[in-house]
Amino acid sequence: MTPRRITLVILSLPENVCMVGVSVASIAAHAGFSELDSGRIAVCAVEAVNNAIEHAYRNAPDRTVEITVSLYEDRLCLSVTDDGLGMTTLPETALDFDPEDRESLPEGGMGLFIIRNFMDEVEYRSSPAGNVLFLTKHFSAKAV
Repeated sequence: MTPRRITLVILSLPENVCMVGVSVASIAAHAGFSELDSGRIAVCAVEAVNNAIEHAYRNAPDRTVEITVSLYEDRLCLSVTDDGLGMTTLPETALDFDPEDRESLPEGGMGLFIIRNFMDEVEYRSSPAGNVLFLTKHFSAKAV
């Protein structure tokens, strides 16, 4: 089956990231995901774009981030692409804090942890042409 697909391209400005979240949440809801899952998918898209802006582009405001949402019969796939600094691998993430001590809660570095916990599959590829983070969320029942 050929997926239904939409691609968004934004400049690497933090104020543009909210448009990605709203768009992805709407697409996921339209595809049949619950309000909770639609919100979680949107949070993952926002976290991935924020990471591209902050880490790959070091907050340079004149670069582009491409977000593609593909709807298949059994899943929604997101790809977030940049042409900035890459990583050799996707780092493992674990949160190390005392849940009884709110002061020990990390202020940053939670994006990949959230992404890994909300999405079913997470894959990263880096090449001289650019970096792509692939995120997949399966439908619990056929919804497309």
